[in-house]
Amino acid sequence: MGMFNKLFGKDKRSGESTSTSKVKNGMYVTCASCHCRAQIKIFESKQITILGPDAFESFAKQNIALKCQGCDSYLCFSCAMSNSDATGVPKCPICGEIAGPYFIVG
Repeated sequence: MGMFNKLFGKDKRSGESTSTSKVKNGMYVTCASCHCRAQIKIFESKQITILGPDAFESFAKQNIALKCQGCDSYLCFSCAMSNSDATGVPKCPICGEIAGPYFIVG
């Protein structure tokens, strides 16, 4: 699966977007790793999100949910980022896919 498909939430098999099919902005989901509640924030597909120290702190405080493009698990921001590799790229704690957890885009 190509990087652009991952970024824009394309399903591996069908090519259909899976990122917003069942969730809406502001909904809460359960983190597949720590089982806490995380809030869905849907980013526009053309929006660029830069993760500086302030953004990390803000997203952690808001408990923003990320979705793994490998296993479709929802993860809280803290779990996704705490399981990062040496370069800071998040690794899914459920399926182990590097760069699996992404912000949800619509």
